[in-house]
Order: sequence, then structure tokens, then C-alpha cells
Amino acid sequence: MEHRARTEGRHLDRGPDLGIEGLAEIATHNPDQVFYFDTLGMRRRTDYVVEINGSTLVGRYTSRHRSFDGLLVATRRRVFRRNPADSVNLNLPSITLDIHNVELVRSGTEEAQP
Repeated sequence: MEHRARTEGRHLDRGPDLGIEGLAEIATHNPDQVFYFDTLGMRRRTDYVVEINGSTLVGRYTSRHRSFDGLLVATRRRVFRRNPADSVNLNLPSITLDIHNVELVRSGTEEAQP
């Protein structure tokens, strides 16, 4: 069963193969997450339950993708409370994060400098 969500004027697709369930061995907000992608295949929204905050339903949105040394990074991230019907109030973000610079360091060969 395919699910479509309309968000910020764009249609986002979610298919049954785009959810992740039961990854308890990976540290995350919640082992069950649902990913939404735009028509270019970019992940734009992730739905999950924040278990450490009273099981709050949230939708995390990513935008303003920029290239840093060839790696595409979403430089704007917003987290909104979500209702059980999967809609969110886009006027009241709970968490906002803006990334201004990314430095890529090859693992094991160089150390990151602050």
C-alpha cells in the first residue's frame, strides 16, 4: 500500500519498503521510522516517535541541500509535532537546526580539527 503526503506544496512518496522497523541495536530516537522522498529521490521527511519525550509523534523535515566536497547535505532541519493522522503544524517547529559548513574527513587517515 502506497501512502502520499502533501507537505510544503510538494508531494512526498512513501512505499512499504521505505520504513525501518526493529533496529534496536542502532542508537536512534526510535527503531521504527518512516521515510518520505521527493520526486528526485531526496529524503525530505522522517516520521518517528520520540520515546525519550513521552512518546511524542514527530515529523523531521530536511531542505536546502548543499554540496560539500561532492556530498549532498540537507542544511536545514526542522522537527514538528505530528498527529496520529500524520499531519503536522508547520508553523510551530519544536527543534530547528541550520548547518552552515561541513568538513569531510577521511576515516582513519586524518583527524578532525575544531
